[in-house]
Amino acid sequence: MGGAVYLGDEARAAAWRLAGIETSSAAAFDELGAMFDAACGSADLVLLAATSAANLPPAVLDKARHATLPLLWVLPDTEALRSPSELAQRVRRQLGMDVL
Repeated sequence: MGGAVYLGDEARAAAWRLAGIETSSAAAFDELGAMFDAACGSADLVLLAATSAANLPPAVLDKARHATLPLLWVLPDTEALRSPSELAQRVRRQLGMDVL
């Protein structure tokens, strides 16, 4: 085992490759399961895009989350990062930091 592997879309995979991370992009969803199993068998860290995680069977994802190795990090969707969460908005409002 060693290193890290990113599984997700090709555009973000290019950025991870620039950082020196091994990447894989599934052309079809039926390939994703085999790629995920291979990554879990060879890497210490698996970086998984949220869209890829949504296309894996829940049982497979739960098993990987509870495993000691490799570490699994499901990366948030970039759309979710663009808008602040409801909690963050409420905290800002309470602190008087609301920007209109």
